Amino acid sequence: MHYQIKDPKVENAESIQKFFDKKDLSDKKTFVLTPEGYKQTIRKIGFPGIQIFDHKGKYISYSDDESCTGNVGEFFGTLQKSPEFNVSFPDSDTLRLNHVLKELRNLDGEAVVIDEFDEMQSDFVVIIYWAKFVGRLNSRDSKSWLEGIDKNTDSTFETIWVNSDLQDWWDEADLKQFGFSQ
Repeated sequence: MHYQIKDPKVENAESIQKFFDKKDLSDKKTFVLTPEGYKQTIRKIGFPGIQIFDHKGKYISYSDDESCTGNVGEFFGTLQKSPEFNVSFPDSDTLRLNHVLKELRNLDGEAVVIDEFDEMQSDFVVIIYWAKFVGRLNSRDSKSWLEGIDKNTDSTFETIWVNSDLQDWWDEADLKQFGFSQ
C-alpha cells in the first residue's frame, strides 16, 4: 500500500485546518508544536505518534519499543483507572503531561492556556501527533487508536490532536535547524 508520504513543507493555520476538515475532524481541536517541541517529538516519538498519560499526568508506556505503535489500539483495552492498575512509570519528570502541554500553541502560534489537568475529568489523556506530510499513515494509525479508545467503555479519555508540521510562524533560525527556509 502506498501511504503518500511527502517531503515536509512549512504549513500555516489555514492549510492545517483545511486538512483537518477534509479528514472529518473539524469538531476536534488541534494544536501545533513550538520548534523545541518539534525537535523533541521527532527525536522521541515520530509522526504519526502517540503519548498516553494517566489522570495525574504521568506518562504510561505502552510498549518496550515505542517507535512501533501498531498495538496501541489493543493496549487501550487494558487501561483501567483503579488502584490495582499497575503501570511502571518512567522516573524522568520530563515525561509529565504538563511539560508536554507547555510546548503546544494554537494554529497561529500563540501560547494556549491549558490547565495542568489537576482536576481532570478523564481517566486518561491521549496526545495524537499527526503531520500532513506522512499522508495515509495518519488515517491508518489514528483510526486503530481511536477504535481502541472507543472499545474501552470502562475508562474515559481526553484526546489532544497535535499537528507536527513545520510552522510558518517559526522564525528563520528555527526553520533552518530543520533544513528549511521561507
